[in-house]
Amino acid sequence: MLKTKPYISEKVWGYEQWLLSTLINGPSQIITTEKSDTCYKNLSTVVGDSFPLLIKLIQANDTLSVQVHPNDGYAMQNENSPGKTECWYILDAKPDATLVCGMKKAYSSEEIKNAISNNTLDDMLRYVPVKKGDFIFIPSGTVHAIQGGIRLLEVQQPSDITYRLYDWGRPREMHIEK
Repeated sequence: MLKTKPYISEKVWGYEQWLLSTLINGPSQIITTEKSDTCYKNLSTVVGDSFPLLIKLIQANDTLSVQVHPNDGYAMQNENSPGKTECWYILDAKPDATLVCGMKKAYSSEEIKNAISNNTLDDMLRYVPVKKGDFIFIPSGTVHAIQGGIRLLEVQQPSDITYRLYDWGRPREMHIEK
């Protein structure tokens, strides 16, 4: 059995602990003891550089940006990386918690761009109620956001590509054209 030390990524909305990661920008480490000294080495030294999963613990104290992840074909062509399909197991959620999971209907890219410009994208989003123990599948290409007050376990493809569409007024980079 291996014990890992997660990579911790502080965010404006909470934090992520990358429990099982071989990504260069956020590797998990294996904790070993040699001659009663604690040592750390990257997980990739045991499982290789191309481990097929990234597993995270996500604590969303505030709502994440509305985002989408590319599929494998687009990501390989434009980002030299696999795409990102993910799933979430809800570990804890405040009462009446919701997630953004898709849109209410199919919209044209022009309608979406206009809604982003006019700050009306929220009206197009599909909100799904969640509670502790729920499991949500988020295929690549699905517009989504984790709402504040939720802790979840995320199992995903090993990719760190996120395209933000809307960020609730926070001044962060958006990726509308992508």
